[in-house]
Amino acid sequence: MNADRLAGRLDFPQLKQAGIYPISEVPDAANAQAWRDDIASVFPRLKTYVETAANKNEGLLVWMY
Repeated sequence: MNADRLAGRLDFPQLKQAGIYPISEVPDAANAQAWRDDIASVFPRLKTYVETAANKNEGLLVWMY
């Protein structure tokens, strides 16, 4: 998956309804685009980090609360 595809799949009403992401309201178009831009800029580095860890047989701990 690439960053643009991931960002394009954001469904803010569904995220709010499911309560799986801390958003209190569905963002307007400008804020939604800002979220997509942030994801597009960060995801490639995260993907590289995870791939590097996997290639070294290292684990990755994700803590969400």
